[in-house]
Amino acid sequence: MPEGTDANLSEIRPEAKEINSPKLDKLIVFGQGPVKPLLFSDELTPQQQAVWEDFKKDPLHKNEPDFRAVELKGGQDKEVERPKLQKLGRMALKRWGRQNALAAGAALYSGLTSEVILSGGKTRPEWAKNPMPSEAELMKDIIVRIYGHPYLKKYGRDISASIKLEDSSTNTLENLANTINGDPDILEKDQKVGLLSADFHLRRVAVLSHLFSVEEAPGGQLSAQNLLRERVEQRKSGKYQEILQYMTDTMQNDDLRQRIMAEQRWERGLIEPENLSYWLGYLADVENSKVLSAIVTNLKNPSWVASARETFLKVGLNFDDFSEEDVSTLGSNDPAKFESLISGLRKLKTPEFRKMDVK
Repeated sequence: MPEGTDANLSEIRPEAKEINSPKLDKLIVFGQGPVKPLLFSDELTPQQQAVWEDFKKDPLHKNEPDFRAVELKGGQDKEVERPKLQKLGRMALKRWGRQNALAAGAALYSGLTSEVILSGGKTRPEWAKNPMPSEAELMKDIIVRIYGHPYLKKYGRDISASIKLEDSSTNTLENLANTINGDPDILEKDQKVGLLSADFHLRRVAVLSHLFSVEEAPGGQLSAQNLLRERVEQRKSGKYQEILQYMTDTMQNDDLRQRIMAEQRWERGLIEPENLSYWLGYLADVENSKVLSAIVTNLKNPSWVASARETFLKVGLNFDDFSEEDVSTLGSNDPAKFESLISGLRKLKTPEFRKMDVK
C-alpha cells in the first residue's frame, strides 16, 4: 500500500549541521486535518474502494482520500490492530500534516528551536465513528520515530521533553487561543517565537497570530516545505526533492490550487472589517485579557470602528462602553461588566452571528 507522498520518511532526516538562522525559544506548529480514519479493506464501501484504487495508481499526484485503507494480514484481529495503526502519524495524518511534523522535527534536531508546540485537535470526517488521536499526537509520533534517536544521541536528552501538545483545537482560531492559554509566555516580548505551517497556510497563520498578539521573531515564519527542502538538499535526496517540488507547484497540484483559493477567502475574512464577526468571538476563549484589550484598542481605528459598533450591537453590547476601558484590568475592577463582554463575544461564535461575506 502506498504511504502517500513520504513513504521513506528517514530520507529527510538532516545531518548534524546547525541551522544558521537565529535560534527560537518556541516554535508553534499548526496541524492540517482532518485526521484520516483507518479502514481495513473489507470495510470499504464500493465508492471508497474505487477512490483508494485510483489513489494507489499515483499517490503523489492524486488528491489524498479522507481515509487510510490497510490490508489485514492473516491471523490479525481488527480491534487489536486498528488502535495501534490509527496512532501512527504516517498512517493517519494527511501529507500536509506529515510534512509539518517532519519540518518541526528538523527544526528541533538542527537547533533552530529549543521547543515545539504542536497544535491540532481530534479532527475527523463527519462519517467516521471510531475514536481518533489528535493531530498534535500524530505529529509527535512522527517526530519521535524519525528524530528521537538522533536527537538523543546529539543532545543527550529525550526529544519528548522539547515537545508540548495543544490537542483540543478544531480550527486555526482555536489553535492560537488554546496555545496562548497553555503557554502564556509566548506573548512576552523577550520570547523568540516562530510559526511553522504548510506553505499555503502560513500567511493566514501570521495574520491570525498578530491579531492574537503573538509576534514572531524576525525570520520566524517558516514554511514546512521550504525548511524540508533545505534538509533534502543536504541529503541530496532526488526523490523527496520531487515530492516537495510538487507540493508547491500551483501549475500541477490541483489540491494546492484549491487550498490557496480557500486561504485567500479566509484571509479576507480576517482583514476586512465587515467580516469582524467571523473571528472576534474567539477572543473570549483567550484567558489573558491583555490580548482582548489590544483588540479593543485596535478596533477604535477609523477603518474598523463602525464595524465594531455594529458587531457588538448584534449581541447586545455597546462598543463605546468598552472602548475607553482598560480591558486588561476590567475583570478585577468591574467583574460584572467584564463578564457581560465575554458572554457577548461568545455569542459571536454561534452560527447565528458568525458570518463571513466573502465569495
